[in-house]
Amino acid sequence: MENENANMFESVGLEVSSHLVEAGKMYLFYGCVTDILEETDSYVMIEINFSIRAKVLLSNLEKVKLLKERLFENGIFVCKVVSVGDKIIADCETVIFGKQQSVMM
Repeated sequence: MENENANMFESVGLEVSSHLVEAGKMYLFYGCVTDILEETDSYVMIEINFSIRAKVLLSNLEKVKLLKERLFENGIFVCKVVSVGDKIIADCETVIFGKQQSVMM
């Protein structure tokens, strides 16, 4: 399934270029959560757009559940970049998802 999602991601032309961001600055990243990398009692490490690792501080388990439910849905991520390298490492302060679409059958 991950290859299928990666192909979908490439087909819409979204990419992350780490040379355009600087450590210590705030950025809005548009895209989707492509993986949940680590979960603790106080934060979740997510992967955004297959190339950004972002630590999201969470106050309760319902927010972790929401992140998992909205995997591969478009969102806006307000992040402070911690380091730039092969992958961008960031602290994510806010995640904004759009209204979920209901499925009519």
